[in-house]
Amino acid sequence: MIREVRREERDELLSLLKSAFPGTEIEWFPPYYDGDPYYKFEYTRVWEENGKLVSTVQIVKKILRIEDQTILLGGIANVGTHPDHRGRGYATALLEDSIRIMREEGFHLSLLFTGIQPFYERLGWREVPFPFLHISTIPTDIPPQQNIRDYNDDDIPDIVRIYNEFNDKRNLSVVRDEAYMRGWIWKWRHHQEVLIYEEDSRPVGYIRFSKGRTAEPFWINEFGCLKGREDCFVPLLSEAIRRASENAPSSCTIHLPLEDFIIQGIKTVMGEPQLQFGKGAMWRLINLPALLSAISPVLSRRSEGLKGVLPLDIEGHTATLKLDNGRVSVEDSLPASPPPIHLSQKLFVNLLAGFEDEEAKTLPVELRKLFPPAKPIFYSFDTF
Repeated sequence: MIREVRREERDELLSLLKSAFPGTEIEWFPPYYDGDPYYKFEYTRVWEENGKLVSTVQIVKKILRIEDQTILLGGIANVGTHPDHRGRGYATALLEDSIRIMREEGFHLSLLFTGIQPFYERLGWREVPFPFLHISTIPTDIPPQQNIRDYNDDDIPDIVRIYNEFNDKRNLSVVRDEAYMRGWIWKWRHHQEVLIYEEDSRPVGYIRFSKGRTAEPFWINEFGCLKGREDCFVPLLSEAIRRASENAPSSCTIHLPLEDFIIQGIKTVMGEPQLQFGKGAMWRLINLPALLSAISPVLSRRSEGLKGVLPLDIEGHTATLKLDNGRVSVEDSLPASPPPIHLSQKLFVNLLAGFEDEEAKTLPVELRKLFPPAKPIFYSFDTF
């Protein structure tokens, strides 16, 4: 039987997750229920059999930017079934139920991370490779940097302000407030560190990183600064590397926007980075007409001088854009003519993000003008 989890079943749910993910520390799971300001019991779907919880799926709500508008993302996490109950289709049924919930709750897109892509492909998710930077040699002779200190909880309001200013109009970046930051990002990332760059006792930038373990990679997961203070990137990066070098990491993986000052700073401190593309991030459309309606002010601004009808068929998700010289309206059906423009979900997500995609070159010019290259994305996902 599928249903939402009950408040009094928290301990049983955590026990189920520990059985389903024996290699994961138990501390990983409670923030999904205790720290998320958007949490609803309805978002934790469970399969009950003979009075026991045997399988579960978690929906994680995120608010994402598309320029100055927002859309709702349903993250899929903690897809787990007790080892004694696998192979019976419980996880599949829970995922199908989660899609239903996301539609009813007004979500536009869904995202998950996995190493078993075929399992999720049959349910409509599609892998979209994401860019990141890799450095194979870590400097070991970096001195301590000035104006840098460890973060503390009193810094959260400043970090929220810096984060939102740095990521203003950065497509697919998550909108954060204090409650979100306190509950979801900073409290539970116990293997990560945050450094603050300040001047006159005022934070102007920060960096978040994971030292890793000896002979393993270390990760730079996030950076933000106030406008005009991009100069703090190099000292923050240098100090993060200096501290990580205590563990003699084998390499460094960097999930930061591919902006010129970031690329140049990495070259200055670490040498030439290698651009790579990550796997395992899978996206799925939930409600295409609602998504396009949510960003219609953005599309309208981009449609100056354009007129026409653009019927879209994105792997069976359909909607029609009507362009009228600076005004875009959305219909949830396809017209008799012209024929629909067929896109893959991968291409559509890349259009939303502003990523370059060779497939986009085949699209009508009017559609490409509605989805021009965007500010380099901050693609750390706010991992869930």
